[in-house]
Amino acid sequence: MALTDRQQKLLDLLKANGGWMRQQDLARALGKDRLSLEDATALDRLADHGLVIMEIADDLAPGGETVRYRFSQPKVRT
Repeated sequence: MALTDRQQKLLDLLKANGGWMRQQDLARALGKDRLSLEDATALDRLADHGLVIMEIADDLAPGGETVRYRFSQPKVRT
């Protein structure tokens, strides 16, 4: 999969963080108040291709669901 600049930037942020990042944390790291639709779509595509892990939890946010992401370590083939 060839990554777009947006996908690469998001993936680099997740790799550098080394753990889970909520949507609002990613937005802040990008200098935004919230993720754009394009950012969310890029993250969905990264998750579809197994490059990030996406978790949706409705127990973390009192007003709704929380979506968080982390870099998916590539599997080493032996």
